[in-house]
Parts: sequence; C-alpha cells; structure tokens
Amino acid sequence: MGAVTEGHPGGADDRLLAWPAVHAVTGLSRTTAWRMQKAGDFPLPVLVSRGRVGWWESELAAWKLARAPRRPAEPRLFEASADPERQGGSRPVAPASKAPAATTPAGEPVQENSASVGRRGSKTSPGQIAFDFGS
Repeated sequence: MGAVTEGHPGGADDRLLAWPAVHAVTGLSRTTAWRMQKAGDFPLPVLVSRGRVGWWESELAAWKLARAPRRPAEPRLFEASADPERQGGSRPVAPASKAPAATTPAGEPVQENSASVGRRGSKTSPGQIAFDFGS
C-alpha cells in the first residue's frame, strides 16, 4: 500500500482497489464495511463503471492510521511478589485430593458399573456413573 497522499484521493500514485484487495488490507467483511460506511466510519466506494466500485488506496491507508491502537508511552512493569514461594509468577500447587464418592439423595453410595458398555461400545471410566437405563 502506498503512502498517504496529501489533498484529495486520486493522486498520481493513488490507485483504486477492488473488494478482494480492500478485504486483504482491512480484514473486514463486506457487511461490516457496509455498516461502517452507513455510520460514516469507513471510506465510501467510488463508482468505476456500471456494477463496479473501488476504494482509493490512500483513503484506506488514512482510515487504518486513524484506527491504529494507541499504545502507552512506557510499558507497565509488574512488581515481584514478596512471598518467596511465588517468585517467578508461579502459584504454589495444592496436593491433589480424591474426589468424594457419589451418593444418592437418600445418602446411599452410588454403585459404579465399570463394565457397562455405552451406545458406541465404549466402557464408562471407573469414576463415571453408568446411565444405561436398563438397555
């Protein structure tokens, strides 16, 4: 994409871009570009011929510059933790605990059926409850 031309678009080094090139430059879909045009947030197309439009490359470049993200002047620095266990940004890892056994609403333990076979022939894992519904 060329440099942004001063004055009005259509200078000697400016060119009209068809939609595939506009999409490559902006990354917008046609619908999003159309909505942004209606809101005044995207350059309007130029009628090239009957049924054919294009966008000035300089207008798209100016649009991109206007929408460039504003970055902070200095990067933000994160302070190191005073806790020696948390140096390096890692958290202390809690030891793994065994999951509580499943129980029915009456408080009785649920019997796991590790030998049951599902619809696709897969067995349920040891910690999983089988819902075979009598089939």
